[in-house]
Amino acid sequence: MRRWRAVTAGLTALALGAGLAIGGATSASAEPAGNWGTFTLSGASKAYTGTMTLPGFPATTFTSNSRQSTVISGASTWQSAGTPSGAVYGTSRAQTYMNQRPFADSPTTAGASTTTYTFDGATPGAESWSFVLGDIDADQATISATVAGGGAASAEQLGYEGSYNSCSAAPAPGGWSCTPDPDGTTGQDEPTWDEATRTLTGNAAASDTAGASAWFTPTVSLTSLTITYQQRSGFPVYQTWFANRTAAISGTATLDGAAIPGATVTVTAPRGTVYTTTTDADGNYVFPQLPVIANYRVEVTAPSGAVGSSSVTGVNLAISGDRVGTDRTADFAFTSPPETVAVIGTVTDEDDHPAANVPVVIDVPGGDPIETTTNSDGVYTASDLPADTVVEVSVAGEPPVSITTGDAGAAPAEPEPIVARPP
Repeated sequence: MRRWRAVTAGLTALALGAGLAIGGATSASAEPAGNWGTFTLSGASKAYTGTMTLPGFPATTFTSNSRQSTVISGASTWQSAGTPSGAVYGTSRAQTYMNQRPFADSPTTAGASTTTYTFDGATPGAESWSFVLGDIDADQATISATVAGGGAASAEQLGYEGSYNSCSAAPAPGGWSCTPDPDGTTGQDEPTWDEATRTLTGNAAASDTAGASAWFTPTVSLTSLTITYQQRSGFPVYQTWFANRTAAISGTATLDGAAIPGATVTVTAPRGTVYTTTTDADGNYVFPQLPVIANYRVEVTAPSGAVGSSSVTGVNLAISGDRVGTDRTADFAFTSPPETVAVIGTVTDEDDHPAANVPVVIDVPGGDPIETTTNSDGVYTASDLPADTVVEVSVAGEPPVSITTGDAGAAPAEPEPIVARPP
């Protein structure tokens, strides 16, 4: 699988290699996936730092002044597929989560701990991800966030979905086994959400119970999320999970039916995040784990002289009324103008490695020279060439190489690689 990465639009200039054109987006055959975050932790009591990683999600770091924070494996406590959050993202069993205590075991604001998650670029909006707070019983958690562009998120934008109990006795099929609560029941306790104060509060008796959970699905893009956690009685802890759903955009890049290897393909999300990859030897590309949202834009640079669109907008991985999402295909199908032909060639160094970003000039008898550049796989492309004609290809100051184009309407000529020697 080709390497792919995400960058923020406006911060990184994308140099698109010898390009493609994109056809309409259609459904693909692969299945979208639910994912749970992976946590790491360092530091010490009241001075913790860490990371949370999710596929297709901005790099996330956090700081916390909790007196005790621990990354838990998820082997004994989890969100099952029978819980409301698990019904969307699948089970979190064997996936890590954070276990945290307050700054001090005191029912005062001075005893509250503050954990702030900072996202490297805005999170996806459109309800494509969630966070879950668990074991809220003898304690309370106040939630705040910063929206993209600045400003505090409203309670509505935090996207409270509901409270529930994650124990197997809730019932939550596939859930973990809980011991009975102090009132003799099992799996019945649920926290209460106060929208006015953005606070999730445990049971009225502040009793230590098991499985009391709530989940939130932000409706807007966020740049940070803060949980202020306070004891109400005893020695409580609370749990934090992150989850999202991802789907794929994939396709094939061709010129007159022939694959174009090494071409740069970019996908831009509505929030401005740009993902980039390159096509493989067969002209195929895939972005395997994109957030399940709508209105992606896919674009490339067309081969010189080729016919075809260089972008497609409105590619939707989200389906109205269905949070699972769907994969999409966007094929890049370029053609030469009528009665002309194309060439797809390669340039290597003296060790037979692809030579990227090498200027290539194609001299056409009686016509203007065509200037292009090799892409990351050392491939150059050109279209709108005369059929059955000898053209001269010059690479990085090397003597020209003669290439004979094919018949009109035929597949592109694919000459022997040209070696570019260092000056």
